[in-house]
Amino acid sequence: MLTIFFYHKDQSTEGQRPKEIRVKYFEPLTTAVDKFNDIYNHPSMKPPTHITKVYNQYGQDIPLTYKIQKTNLELFY
Repeated sequence: MLTIFFYHKDQSTEGQRPKEIRVKYFEPLTTAVDKFNDIYNHPSMKPPTHITKVYNQYGQDIPLTYKIQKTNLELFY
């Protein structure tokens, strides 16, 4: 299993706790985004979060077809 860390793009990563999602090797990024939305878009979450795009640390879009090959991947939404 691989761990992916999601950070809100408008906040500094220093002191911010990432939202973690675990996926299998070579799963497409859509799987991680779907899991993220299932967990963090729940009505009990304050505030609920629904993401449709993710970015790298430089603000570049990452295609959701990207197959995840490494753990501790940091994404921004």
